[in-house]
Amino acid sequence: MSRAKKKRRIESGPGNAPLPLSPARDLIYTWADNLLFSGVLLILFLRPFVDGRTYPHYNHFFHIGVGLLALLWLVKSMRTGRLELHNRLVTGFMLAFLFVCSLTFFTSINRGLTLRYIFEMLSYTLIYLVIANNFREASSVRVAVACILVSALVVNIYGLFQRYYTLEMTRKIIEDAVKSGNQDLLSGVPLGYGILNRLESTRVFSTFLFPNAYAMFLGLAGSLTIGWLWSMGKPMTEFTRSCLVGVSAKKVADSNPENVSRGVTHLLKAAGGLLLVFLFLVSCVLIPWDLWLTYSRGGWLTAVVVVAVFLVVRFQKKNPPSPGTVLVIFLLALLAASVVTPDAVCEELMRVRHASILERIRDSKTVLQRLSYWKAGLGMIRENMWLGVGWGAFEKAYPRYMILGGYPVKLAHNNYLQVWAETGIIGLNAFIGLWLVFLYTFWRKAWSYSVGDLRGIACGLGAGIVGFLAQSLTDFSLYLPTLAYFIFAMVGLLVAIPDSESEEDKFSIRFPSKAGVVCIAVVAIYLVFLYRSFVGLNLYVRVEAERNKAFPTELARRQGFKADPRMQHAVLRNSLVLLKRSVRYFPLDSDSHHMLGDSYLRLAQSEGAPSLLVDAIKELERAGALDPWSPYVFQSLAVAYWVAGNSKTEPGLFRKALQAELQASRNFPVNPEFHDRLVQIYKALGMEKEAGAEAALSAELQKHYKEF
Repeated sequence: MSRAKKKRRIESGPGNAPLPLSPARDLIYTWADNLLFSGVLLILFLRPFVDGRTYPHYNHFFHIGVGLLALLWLVKSMRTGRLELHNRLVTGFMLAFLFVCSLTFFTSINRGLTLRYIFEMLSYTLIYLVIANNFREASSVRVAVACILVSALVVNIYGLFQRYYTLEMTRKIIEDAVKSGNQDLLSGVPLGYGILNRLESTRVFSTFLFPNAYAMFLGLAGSLTIGWLWSMGKPMTEFTRSCLVGVSAKKVADSNPENVSRGVTHLLKAAGGLLLVFLFLVSCVLIPWDLWLTYSRGGWLTAVVVVAVFLVVRFQKKNPPSPGTVLVIFLLALLAASVVTPDAVCEELMRVRHASILERIRDSKTVLQRLSYWKAGLGMIRENMWLGVGWGAFEKAYPRYMILGGYPVKLAHNNYLQVWAETGIIGLNAFIGLWLVFLYTFWRKAWSYSVGDLRGIACGLGAGIVGFLAQSLTDFSLYLPTLAYFIFAMVGLLVAIPDSESEEDKFSIRFPSKAGVVCIAVVAIYLVFLYRSFVGLNLYVRVEAERNKAFPTELARRQGFKADPRMQHAVLRNSLVLLKRSVRYFPLDSDSHHMLGDSYLRLAQSEGAPSLLVDAIKELERAGALDPWSPYVFQSLAVAYWVAGNSKTEPGLFRKALQAELQASRNFPVNPEFHDRLVQIYKALGMEKEAGAEAALSAELQKHYKEF
């Protein structure tokens, strides 16, 4: 497009950019379009109510839903004969990053885990493509944003309810169960999902397990709320004025049914619009309140970045508010947020840390923790420069690179560093390139008059993503499926907002029926793999939940929970059946093989059945092959070899036990537990010199090792 033509288009007035020719429509196209639109809204509304990190098997429902939406999009494209991909730069880098993530499957240290993370990344890419290429009307974008905000409002209300009632109620239930010894009271408390840790603090996390993740969600919701109110300010003012006038008495009194019907319709629309405005104004109060109660410094940083972006866009070429005004507003907000909130009272058996702004500012422990994570991440990068350790495999590689005095963790608390460690320099370039071209797209649309009344929403979408990019320096929002869905959906919504260059900035590919059938077949195969992954993971999670009840965690034992041997035996027997099915559905899952081998081993020891030891060793060796960097798999394998050696009096098995324990200590070199096990094995084998060296090393490591 020539500059003169572009200038004439922009000067034609806000929202007056020429519309593209409508595609040929028929009944199938219309049905597919309506189902796709409704499905996207349903996913956006339900996604924040299920924490994908705490309950990973439920992610598959959303992944399958997105896959079905992709099928509908392909059906629409087949009916028009063309597949259109808007915004060449963003789409190109999105697909490039997905390709690099998929490529790491072949070099990953844990292919099963990487494959599941690839499924997630593919779902994020598909939700972006579906929204960016189907929500091309202003009304569709507004409805999608409104759906997100209504869902966020419900989550916000629950967050406040949690802080002032639910957390305290759960503490009371746990204390009553411990005092009375009646563990049936705990039937509704998910002890295995980190809930006990969260109950020891007054920080709010709502439907998310992590307060920092909830704070990031509030940052996204707050940005969209401000953008919505800005974008809808003038239309809502006029709409509210007409609503207050209401239906004139003349129309109501008119006997003409058509006038009465028109008046009632107008009144219902007015009531709905006013309710929506009221709810979003309430969100402007609830979001900062909830954000404060998370006591997340990263969340506060996100809020500052979002506000700064809005100020830059809103007051460009205008007089910004005076520093005094900004200072007064900040002090008033600080005063309102500093109101003393009620403390927890159930502290007889459970120590509760009362969070406060001063405590969070003084807290240097989390800063030191992050520094230790980042040093370990840099170690991974140095040894796996080009393609990393595998997409999503940071948690499996971390023990090998954990520094002395560091902290055990599963995520790097820095999205850029973790992407670099998992996908190498190639993946990092694609990842950073994606966000650079997004920022260019945001900049173009935030200052374009051709977006019309959607400029505020465009700014809200862009500011939220900029806040995410800032928070990515200290947290892991990209690896939380609930947040990642919203982040990529917001990218899609921003791309979908039409501007003066939208119709030129796209790939338009001829899409005959044969190509459509091939693409649909590929997506269908992907859905089959998703289903098998879901069944396998669901069975594993079910067994894990039962084992958590039968075998209390260390924290649960400290709280007074005791084990029932008969219950443990029944759970182990049942787990054999379920885990065998799990590995049939998803053979690459090293965790299922490990838990199955551990179940065989425990039963062999309790029943004195040597035949079960053979099965235990077989499954644990398979787990070790699938996850060669896991210290815990090789520790279990060492125990299995040793028990089998005692049972069969075969010296070779003792040597295998030693080699397995040595591998475990190499996979987690700073953990003294594995060196203590080596001391025991060396002594049993009569290797006193080696035992002494390991004992000295273990004693030195014990001085520095930290465990949550």
